[in-house]
Amino acid sequence: GMNADGAHVNASRVGLVLGREMGVSDRVTLGSTVGAAWTRSPRRTTDLLASLRLVHEGERIDYSVAWSRDVRSSGSVGGYVLSQNFDASATIPFSSNNTLSLGVGHAMSLEADREAGATAYARFRSELTRFWALTMGLEHRQSLPSGRPSARSSAVNLGLVYAHPDF
Repeated sequence: GMNADGAHVNASRVGLVLGREMGVSDRVTLGSTVGAAWTRSPRRTTDLLASLRLVHEGERIDYSVAWSRDVRSSGSVGGYVLSQNFDASATIPFSSNNTLSLGVGHAMSLEADREAGATAYARFRSELTRFWALTMGLEHRQSLPSGRPSARSSAVNLGLVYAHPDF
């Protein structure tokens, strides 16, 4: 990768994560992971990784909330940064073939820069046949850097998905 100055950065990441998922009740599932990541980016570090995800399957709406501590690639630094992430989503079925998902997320670097970013999205999925689905989505991202102007971007996604159960 390259850093903000345009210089090449030699970065690598190796990680090991163990997870467990358990039913809290008939409709609630709790997933958790714990592990470590070894990175060279450009200095060598070892970081603790962890995550928690709570999923509720409701009568009409499915909810999910999650927290994670992970090592992710960084476009501005040109290597890997330790970050803390929060995500929440809701999935609403309109019929047996059509669903709408709404979600928000927040990621914050745990490095000295403390840079952060926020995401909001809406995704529609329609099962056309047993193997084909149509997806449409809107996504809005905003960077929240400390001491610098923020940046915003929006994206429109359109996809045709083929999924065969034998593959």
